Amino acid sequence: MLNELHDLFKSMINAKGTRGVINHKRFISRIRAGNALFNNDEHHDSHEFISWLIDEIHMNVHEDYRWFLKKKLQSKDYGKDL
Repeated sequence: MLNELHDLFKSMINAKGTRGVINHKRFISRIRAGNALFNNDEHHDSHEFISWLIDEIHMNVHEDYRWFLKKKLQSKDYGKDL
């Protein structure tokens, strides 16, 4: 999810002019795949979306951090500089 959000922001920043066209379909499809609540054409409140998005980003960052720590602990060089 974090990658799709990054790509969306990057395309908005790199858009030429004050009005640009961005391809949001990948971002929307990721949202629909990530949460069954948004996998329909019903109206949803913005606070439901932002709450889900913040939780999703938090989980992504936490998983990446745990992966990093696991790799660091498994590293042969870990502890030599202590």
